[in-house]
Amino acid sequence: MITWRHASFIAQALESVLAQRTDFRVEIIVGEDASPDDTADIVAKYQERFPDRIQAILRPKNIGMLRNIADVLSRCRGEYVALLEGDDFWTDRDKLQKQVDFLRSRPDCVICHTNAYHLKGETIDPRLLVHSEPIRRILTRVDLLRTNPISTGTVLFRNGLIPEFPEWFFRAHIGDLLIHIFNARHGNIGYLDEVTGAYRVHGGSVWSSVTRLEQLRRIHETMSLLRPELTPEEQAILDESFRVWHEETVEVYLRANQSDEAKAYALMHPEIASGAKRLLLFFRGLEEEKNGRRFAATKSLFQAFFQGWGRTNIKSKDILIALARITCPRAYRLLSRIKGTRR
Repeated sequence: MITWRHASFIAQALESVLAQRTDFRVEIIVGEDASPDDTADIVAKYQERFPDRIQAILRPKNIGMLRNIADVLSRCRGEYVALLEGDDFWTDRDKLQKQVDFLRSRPDCVICHTNAYHLKGETIDPRLLVHSEPIRRILTRVDLLRTNPISTGTVLFRNGLIPEFPEWFFRAHIGDLLIHIFNARHGNIGYLDEVTGAYRVHGGSVWSSVTRLEQLRRIHETMSLLRPELTPEEQAILDESFRVWHEETVEVYLRANQSDEAKAYALMHPEIASGAKRLLLFFRGLEEEKNGRRFAATKSLFQAFFQGWGRTNIKSKDILIALARITCPRAYRLLSRIKGTRR
């Protein structure tokens, strides 16, 4: 566990680990990174209560998230390692046992992860899940270069697969994704379709508290550091992901009515020229429709449609729905009954 400024949450996180029912010993190693609140005091009291189960690392000064997690991982002595940040918690008392049983039965897998609740506030809504749609049960390292489906607080992996972290790791923004990619050099990633934890969304969260634009910037910078370590085939897959993230950045700007910023970003990345044009035409069409220029809106939307398939949240279906809304209201009312089509 790594923790910083989690005084309101750390006790619940620790209790959820202490409550685990297993046929093996569990050691809890907590890296407390010099929080300005009472997190360190709470962790210290838990260590006093459970000295045989909890090893508390109470740092006199802050060393940063990535150096914190690298140090904590270097102290892990068990056969398997589970990650849980101090503001999340586990909801299934058999989580660790289920995952260890899975990895024992699947020597081809080195990582096991599960679903989790997406917690906003203090009350769990069973309808809010990290994975609301089914995902593949077995993934590979290459899949992680496209997207990261692993909710960090649910992951368990075989220990000792990362001898040491490269120095560039400590300049990255997303340490958990890199850890999964490093581990996945040695085997597959298994998914148990069960909910075992809760991922808490709050104002102090390192990831969920920042804008999507900032998230995309962090993803791009992190994966750019990784790229030289990849094979040519993996680099080609990652480059395709870069194009997707660049197009999504253009979309985020346009949704915020920042068309000048969107155009400037698109010019910086000529490899997404077609996709960026598609997005610019689509949002121009929506603006023209809003201003009552139906013919101009229809023209822009038709041009957007013939730019090809979209990589972002704007799909061809969305363009057709917008066209139907303008040119054929009856067809639009029919299409709008399909889940998620109204915009």
